[in-house]
Amino acid sequence: MKALRIKWQYAVIALLAVSAAAFGLLRPQLLPTASSTKQKLSATDRIRQNPPPTLFTDAEITPIGKQAAAQREKADALFAQWKKAHGTTRDDKAFAAWAARQIPAPPTAKDRTAELHQVQALAKTRTAAGKKAATWLELNGKKDVWKLYLHDQRELIPARQ
Repeated sequence: MKALRIKWQYAVIALLAVSAAAFGLLRPQLLPTASSTKQKLSATDRIRQNPPPTLFTDAEITPIGKQAAAQREKADALFAQWKKAHGTTRDDKAFAAWAARQIPAPPTAKDRTAELHQVQALAKTRTAAGKKAATWLELNGKKDVWKLYLHDQRELIPARQ
């Protein structure tokens, strides 16, 4: 009977493969991962870590609020027309077609140019404080601020409301 001879290179490769597999299986138990060491922070904790700068004044926000209120009034009036004509019966296809007809035509070239000039004029009025506030809101205001606001409101408003 001939003895089975294995080349030494194959033995080394097999040893390395077994070592790598063992390391891969044991590593999670040996080293704590980044996700296991960090606990999930609440919205309050995230805002405490990165508090908001002074945000916009009421005078800065009021014109935007007026524009939003005007749009809301128009939307409410349009929906009241839909509801009067169609009632509350669900008809997604008809509603989608009706809603598409309510969208105004794209602005003319003259209107787009006027809007561009408004944006360019607005850019000249930006301050460092305003940029800082806008940046903070972009990074943190998407949901953390609103979660905190909702949490605070729940503490102040009776449950029945």
